[in-house]
Amino acid sequence: MLNTKENEHLKEVITKIEKKIKQIDGTVNANEQAYKDIKKYTVDYKNELDKYEVYNHQQNLSFIDKRNNFETNISKKLAYLKGAPYFSKIKFQFEDDEDVENFYIGRYGFADEFGQQLIYDWRAPISSLYYDFSLGSAYYESLGERFHGYLKGKRQFEIENGALRVVVDTDDTVNDEFLMNELSKNTSSEMKTIIHTIQKEQNEVIRDVKAKNLIIQGVAGSGKTSIALHRIAYLLYQKREELQASDVLILSPNDVFSSYISTVLPELGEDELNQLEITQLVQPMIEEKLKVTDKQDEIDQMIEKPMSKEAKTFLYKRSEKFFLSLKNHIQQLNNRLFSEDIIVDHHYTFSKKNWKK
Repeated sequence: MLNTKENEHLKEVITKIEKKIKQIDGTVNANEQAYKDIKKYTVDYKNELDKYEVYNHQQNLSFIDKRNNFETNISKKLAYLKGAPYFSKIKFQFEDDEDVENFYIGRYGFADEFGQQLIYDWRAPISSLYYDFSLGSAYYESLGERFHGYLKGKRQFEIENGALRVVVDTDDTVNDEFLMNELSKNTSSEMKTIIHTIQKEQNEVIRDVKAKNLIIQGVAGSGKTSIALHRIAYLLYQKREELQASDVLILSPNDVFSSYISTVLPELGEDELNQLEITQLVQPMIEEKLKVTDKQDEIDQMIEKPMSKEAKTFLYKRSEKFFLSLKNHIQQLNNRLFSEDIIVDHHYTFSKKNWKK
């Protein structure tokens, strides 16, 4: 019975999304025809048009071009929503209100032709209820005002190609079964979004708008980069009037990293960000020319020229002999450093006891 209702709701939402896609496609086609007509008119009557008419036609062409880009981007988002419209639902009862309202949360927001919001963007203020609260008293903030109430239910969905695969009710942000299912999916060479599994502590970092400078600290593999990218997406959503993707720069260690994170922002509905390798940033500031190589270059060279000096060095640095030599050298350094007092500038003595301490 539960899945029947959710399946009916899903089909209803997908039908409305398909209707909107069809409407936008019609608008795009009409715009393209209008663009062609204006272009043809300006060519056919170029000798009869004065400069003001030419200017007006150029403005119209520019407007149509921008409008089509805007409509096309919306169509791309809707095409994704058609396959997986949302990933969770919260039931929230506003304070002093008897009714309990359902809010479906997805990658992007979507409203029908009557303005009814069927899906809320994961970055919308009310979506923070899903990430920040267990069942019970809860609130969210919007436009400087705090809205209190009671979180009556949290439901998670796995939707694939428009079909409902998994439905899980939970009290937490992410049900353990649902989380393990997400983590067990096949990985790829590109970083994926984590909007389904953001934890409360991660959400606090992503939605923080008070800190001017924010440092994310964690061990390797803890998700620092992913959280940073989702934070960028959140700020671009919240500050759309004053912040554009072109205003953001990511300093990247290398091309592999740049390629790895390149799909996250587009998947979240934002333009791809400018990226600059750290060597490109530093190069103009130093006189010495840097020669940048990676491990793959060294391996390729070793295979192609196994008897070269570089290949022999490469192999030696990975040998047991080199490891033992390095270990012995470090021990000798320790023995030398702690074996005698150190005299600084001929008058200050740093004793070996203090040095070892």
